[in-house]
Amino acid sequence: MTTIREEPPQPPQPVPSQPTFDPPAVDPTIPKIPTVMAPPTVSNEANQIVVSRDPVPVFKPSPRYPSAALRKGIEGYVVVEFTITKTGSVKDVRVVAGYDSAGNPTNVFNRSAIAAAARFKYQPQLRDGVPVEQYGVRNRIRYKLGD
Repeated sequence: MTTIREEPPQPPQPVPSQPTFDPPAVDPTIPKIPTVMAPPTVSNEANQIVVSRDPVPVFKPSPRYPSAALRKGIEGYVVVEFTITKTGSVKDVRVVAGYDSAGNPTNVFNRSAIAAAARFKYQPQLRDGVPVEQYGVRNRIRYKLGD
């Protein structure tokens, strides 16, 4: 004789459901503010803004290290003075002072510093939105040997 064995019924497997979110609680005492997208308005006052700014450096190339200073292992710096033109270029470059790393005056870096400063480029100074020349701009150019 054959016996049939019955398996007990399996409970149904839970099916993952999509998350549900409760609507945010609304406080009836707070008035509703309508959301309306309006195009931005342009006033005549915005067109009359006057801009003034100092010159902004755009390009400052590194100077060439003078071969005489390189051979002697001299480090130091040069202070140059120049004018930034209305177009942002540099003119009238001159050396104010040059010193070695010990603080002794030197002119070994002068020619290199003048050549580098002459290639500087700026966004010119603006006064009332108009580019103007900036006189007496000073810049320190450092000369340091690599380690």
